[in-house]
Amino acid sequence: MKKKSIQGKVKFQNLDSGFWSIVDDEGTMWRVIDMPKNIQKENLVVKANVKEINNDLNTYLNGTPVRLMSFSFLG
Repeated sequence: MKKKSIQGKVKFQNLDSGFWSIVDDEGTMWRVIDMPKNIQKENLVVKANVKEINNDLNTYLNGTPVRLMSFSFLG
């Protein structure tokens, strides 16, 4: 699994039952698995270290699935 550092805005994607994501400055959507409640705030700007997940089976086709390893608030 590949590790990355991303920066962007927290967004709720209202598809099916919905999910939380981080949309980076280039518009790439990162679908965070088990997003912590304290950052589930629309438009919160964060910097996050994530690990890509290759075996995520779900009904969502949007966004690259990742696990949040660490994060910090930027604004």
